[in-house]
Amino acid sequence: MVSALFAMAMLFSSCDNKKEVYNPQTYDELKGHTVCYLEGSIQQDYALNYLKDRGINFVSYGDATDCMLALNEGKADVFFGASLYAYNDAFHRQHLKVGKLLDDIDAPYAFGVKKGNTRLTEDINAFQDSLAATGEMQKIIDRWFDVNNTDFHSCVVVEPTDGKPVKGNNGRILRLGISGVKPPTSILINNKWTGCEVEIMQRYAASRGMLLQIDTYDFGNLIPALQADKIDVVASTLAINDERKSKIDFTDSHASVKAGFIIADPEYVSSKTWWEGLKESVYYSLIVENRWKLLTDGFWVTLLISFSALILGSLLGGVICWLTMNRRRTLRLTGKAYLYFVRNIPMLVLLMILFYVVFAHAGLPAVVVAIIAFGMNSAAYISEIYRAGIQSIDPGQREAGLAMGFSPVQTFFNFIAPQAIHKSLPVFKNEAVSLLKGTSIVGYISVIDLTKASDLIRSASFEAFLPLLVISAVYFLLAWLFTSLIDLLAKRI
Repeated sequence: MVSALFAMAMLFSSCDNKKEVYNPQTYDELKGHTVCYLEGSIQQDYALNYLKDRGINFVSYGDATDCMLALNEGKADVFFGASLYAYNDAFHRQHLKVGKLLDDIDAPYAFGVKKGNTRLTEDINAFQDSLAATGEMQKIIDRWFDVNNTDFHSCVVVEPTDGKPVKGNNGRILRLGISGVKPPTSILINNKWTGCEVEIMQRYAASRGMLLQIDTYDFGNLIPALQADKIDVVASTLAINDERKSKIDFTDSHASVKAGFIIADPEYVSSKTWWEGLKESVYYSLIVENRWKLLTDGFWVTLLISFSALILGSLLGGVICWLTMNRRRTLRLTGKAYLYFVRNIPMLVLLMILFYVVFAHAGLPAVVVAIIAFGMNSAAYISEIYRAGIQSIDPGQREAGLAMGFSPVQTFFNFIAPQAIHKSLPVFKNEAVSLLKGTSIVGYISVIDLTKASDLIRSASFEAFLPLLVISAVYFLLAWLFTSLIDLLAKRI
């Protein structure tokens, strides 16, 4: 809630007049200023290799929306990025502009393919050559890269796709990995994917009799996903450089974009009240193209993962508890080893290990991997909750049950377990809420949950705060739902 209140305050303050900005024309003019760039970008490589000793304060962000936000809020003076952001209407609504274009940084964009998969690389190249021979490739580029046209609806020729795989068609699916909304290469229109690079891959897949599946990852996870065979092709403004060429293969370049200094528009002065700013933010975050549906879809995914992982963790936790309390030393040490291993690995690391290593070639959906990961992690803590509850019961009750002729198993389930569960529920409730909040990281493995849906909205609208406020409220309500259900269960036991 503190973060939500902070975001609300920042939303209101964003309606104030613009601070004075400057428009640098050379790298030397950046000295003493704060410059931000996108992590993993070609601009980051240039900054670290050629500009690190020029007295410039560099700051990196994982998402272009955060770079824009830093620029608008005065946390950065310049966004060192690709000029393609000028093709986005939301970019202009934030009253940003591309200042000086840099002739020494030209980013050639291409599709990335797993190292050694020359057959796919050459096939995509042949398809692009066929488009170029008929002039169709140039038409695609001209249509999408028209800086004077920020209404992408008029650019759509091929019907946008939801990117979800469809059963049938002999299982021939082309899995395309992108890093979310990156106009004009990948954009959302009515919650379906299109854009320059998406259209090219749609045309390629159709020409080869394949269905196109689109998976979204953080930009830094695209190449690992490709190397782990989670996707077949990487798009999303992937610029060719030597470091990436050592890890993956590139197709021939299909577009090239210059880098530039992105700045706040020095001529803009805001006259909006905070109420007008809030209404505009609601409109572009939720109303336009029914973007609220992304949040509802993410809500059900979050609920599915949370409930399923809690059930799995409860069952597996019972097994681990039995192991740790077993009289046999081997079983007891096995249970303790599980606890030591799982509880000492960060949840994000465990999730990535299961997705990219353990189940890399198992073909399991990312949602299933997320349920397994959170179920395993939760089981380690739930098992200790069970153990503490069992040990809180007077040993005399077990002895009384045995004296009455009940077997050890009957004694446990008839006398010990009901009391232990009742005493454990308050602590179990806390674990359930922690599990729910922890699922917000599943976007790292291409699961569009509540948090990832808000990220997509933020990158599409450049409205940084309202989506965060909305999902904060939804998580609060979900936590209340979890605790209320467990309280109701406690009253019935």
